[in-house]
Amino acid sequence: MRTILVVGPEPDAVTALRRSGYRVLTANRAADAFRMLKQFLVSAIVCNLRLTDMTCGEFRRRLLECPEWARIPVIGLTAEAESEEERSWYTHILREPVDSATLLDVISRASPS
Repeated sequence: MRTILVVGPEPDAVTALRRSGYRVLTANRAADAFRMLKQFLVSAIVCNLRLTDMTCGEFRRRLLECPEWARIPVIGLTAEAESEEERSWYTHILREPVDSATLLDVISRASPS
């Protein structure tokens, strides 16, 4: 079973992923996400672009500093327009509200089994 880490308040994403058979870990803050990444191997990260404890750029830079984390696809979720810089940090960015089928399709393409 593939494990997906969801960072930020994304209950719809968590529900859709669990219903599709993914093991889902959740973190409310980036700091919590880094603690989980030290404990678990994840296939992909779904992350709200508006984190409360650090910028998205800082979050992505910290992921890239660790070779094991740098390979993990990161799907960003946002309700607001994203900048060109933000688009460069993520494997894919989806606009909220995101329908379940789109999210699942992006995750399956970003992190094939």
